[in-house]
Amino acid sequence: MNQLKRLNDRQQWIATAAYYKAEARGFVQGKEAEDWRISEIEYINGQVRSFLLRCHEDEGMSVHDLQNLALTIGLPHPEYSDSKTKLITEIQKITHHLPCFRSENRLDCTETRCEWRMECQHLIAEWC
Repeated sequence: MNQLKRLNDRQQWIATAAYYKAEARGFVQGKEAEDWRISEIEYINGQVRSFLLRCHEDEGMSVHDLQNLALTIGLPHPEYSDSKTKLITEIQKITHHLPCFRSENRLDCTETRCEWRMECQHLIAEWC
């Protein structure tokens, strides 16, 4: 039931945001799919940003927290993963960022707009 409510909340947020985008351009037809896509990206990025802010305030994140985030942003079956690294990598993919978290690519990452950058830099500092 909780998962269904989460899906309904997500759809409602995206639909409302897409409506306001359409209203702002005078309901000109032909842009509905683009309004929806942009609203969906905004929703996902907002959820990730909010999650990371809470984690920094609470001093950490659990696998359960990451699974909940993954469900919220629409990743299928995150409950089957018990790896923080795998969950974060999948979240990076869905947010259209290089899936470099804790990978060999992490030291060469140049994505300055990635929501996970602060977390990556923190881990790199610990490793170095």
